[in-house]
Amino acid sequence: MRTKSIDAGAKLLEPGTSLDLQRSAIESLGATADPAAAAALVGAYPKLSSGMRDLALAQLFKRGEWTTFLIDELEAKHVKPNDLGPNALFRLRTHPDKAVAKKANGVLDAILGTQNKAKNQIIEALFPQIEPMGNVVKGKALFTENCMKCHGYKGEGRSIAPDLTGMGIHGKHELLVSVIDPNRVVETNYISFTCA
Repeated sequence: MRTKSIDAGAKLLEPGTSLDLQRSAIESLGATADPAAAAALVGAYPKLSSGMRDLALAQLFKRGEWTTFLIDELEAKHVKPNDLGPNALFRLRTHPDKAVAKKANGVLDAILGTQNKAKNQIIEALFPQIEPMGNVVKGKALFTENCMKCHGYKGEGRSIAPDLTGMGIHGKHELLVSVIDPNRVVETNYISFTCA
């Protein structure tokens, strides 16, 4: 049963509350051992800004039972994997508690298997279109406009995402998978962490 202090903290997580108050509420909820605080954080999660979401997840990841509660909410479809993002999903899959990681992997594989199947169908439908030799000039223009905002290539672009120099070695099919589903595999050096 939720206490009045947890209810008060949860109310501070509503949209329109200042970020400083939300930050304090999230940290206060995370400092209690009451499982109702985990429910309050997960319940408020979809309405939080990205920075506050990271802070809420940091609180949920501090306790194995709270992380398990988050996984249960994923399984019940009260929280969507896409709302958590690749960083949180990676942390769930690689949780230091092996039992929590095993449960997370089972739940996420069951949920994302359907999404991956749909994306795989798109990839297989598009593959015949990329099999013939492409137009290098158009490809470079598309890459410059869409990809170099985050990726680097031969010393140009940015280093927010992996450098793509030498990616041609992987072959067209693997590259198509990375374009259609860029979060399917995220290199560990591009996973961000929040320290609380």
